[in-house]
Amino acid sequence: MIQASPLEIRSELEAERGRLILTGELDIASAPQVEIAADAILAQRVRELIIDLRALTFIDSSGLRTLIALNDRSAADGWTFALIGPPAPSLSVFEITGAHENLPFIEEPRSE
Repeated sequence: MIQASPLEIRSELEAERGRLILTGELDIASAPQVEIAADAILAQRVRELIIDLRALTFIDSSGLRTLIALNDRSAADGWTFALIGPPAPSLSVFEITGAHENLPFIEEPRSE
C-alpha cells in the first residue's frame, strides 16, 4: 500500500499580506486544513492572501474546489487572492477543468 504524502502548510505574515506555502498533496483529506489556515491568516486582518503551490505534488477536485471557494470569498469580502502555480503535473487539473482561466495566478521568482 502506498501512503499519500501529507500536506504541510507554512504561513508567513508581512504587514497586510499573508502567504500560505503548501507542500505535498492537496486532496479531500487535506483541503479542510487549507481552509483553517486561510481563516487563521485572514483573522490577522490581511488584505492580500497568496497561496504558493510550487511545492504541491498532487491536487484533486476537492483541493481545486477549496481554492475556487477562497477566490470567490475574496471577491465577496474585499480582499485580494492570488495563486503561485504548481509544477506541471499538478497544473493539469486546473487546465482540464478550465479553472486556470478564472483563478488569479501570478508569477513570482523564488527568493531562496
